[in-house]
Amino acid sequence: MAHIWVFSQPIFNATQQQWWHFLAVGGNKAVPIFVMLSGFLIFRAVRNIQSADDLSRYIQRRFLRIYPVYLFTLLLGYGVGQMAFDLPNLLSQVFMVRTINPVYLKFINPPSWSLYVEVLFYAVLPIWVVAFRKRLMLAAMVSFVVLLFVDPLASRELWLWKYFFVGIMVSEFVDRYGKHISERFSLVIFLVGCGLLYLDFRVGPKGAPFDWFNAFGIVPKNHAEYTIGLAVACSLILIGTLRSPLVARGMSVKPFRVLGAVSYSLFLIH
Repeated sequence: MAHIWVFSQPIFNATQQQWWHFLAVGGNKAVPIFVMLSGFLIFRAVRNIQSADDLSRYIQRRFLRIYPVYLFTLLLGYGVGQMAFDLPNLLSQVFMVRTINPVYLKFINPPSWSLYVEVLFYAVLPIWVVAFRKRLMLAAMVSFVVLLFVDPLASRELWLWKYFFVGIMVSEFVDRYGKHISERFSLVIFLVGCGLLYLDFRVGPKGAPFDWFNAFGIVPKNHAEYTIGLAVACSLILIGTLRSPLVARGMSVKPFRVLGAVSYSLFLIH
């Protein structure tokens, strides 16, 4: 594996001098962005569950979407010598023990740490929807605000949870008020979101990640760069995409659809 890194290092170094380097600076923001999208999409799937059969299909689809590729990457990690064989550690990851007990593990596949957060969300969401079915928007807003102030005391897994509720809030907002947003204004919303997203990816004067929302002093700064500005930007982008046919067509071109279909596999295998 070391030889692969040595071979790719010149390419990696060269990319640091290009205009797209801002993506590398804020690369860890990809996880909360994915979590927001997941909150939006999975919530819409769970909200339509009306029977035990619907719930069973939901569980089967989530399992088949996640677990086979996850198991493959675990076995691949051992196969390429990513880690010496350790049966207890292997079994704990095969059965996703970290999902319900976030103890330290020597990850066979380090990027999978966020997957455990996703799996727990998939399991909890049906219960949450049943509990707050008549007040979903309010419940999502309250959950988001509570998690904002829990951030300084929590682990990075819990830092991600507020973004699930951002996705839920966007879903409820679009369903309730989206019809009042014109196509032209939707495009403006999308472009403003893109501008705020670029701003959130910038680096401050001392090399620290830029956090424009923190300047208001409303909530404590999140040192993982999981900013409120990121949530605002992605919310506007998502609303603009959903309400603007022009943006929707642009986002629906075949390369984007293919990338969306394989993104999870690429994430675990990379």
